[in-house]
Amino acid sequence: MPHANVWEWHGVVMTFWGTVSGKQFLQAAQSVAADAALDDLRFAIIDFTDVIDHTIDESTQEDLAALRIGSIATNPNVRVVSSHPTRRWRLLAVR
Repeated sequence: MPHANVWEWHGVVMTFWGTVSGKQFLQAAQSVAADAALDDLRFAIIDFTDVIDHTIDESTQEDLAALRIGSIATNPNVRVVSSHPTRRWRLLAVR
């Protein structure tokens, strides 16, 4: 999978590279949500700087939204920041 999670004190940096599929992105998000550290998490940085392309579709976005809602119920204090190197990624972020 073209991604790595690096856990910081009260945070996680999720770095992606290459071509990222919707399934891979969802699995990465699920791994953070399932981690016991979620209770103490205060920030998540999602770094898409080295991503060439993605196949994250509307269905994946709906699954991510449901995961995020569940995570917020567990810990409402997490703030998410992401980097998007292209217009295509920025459009994905505002949906």
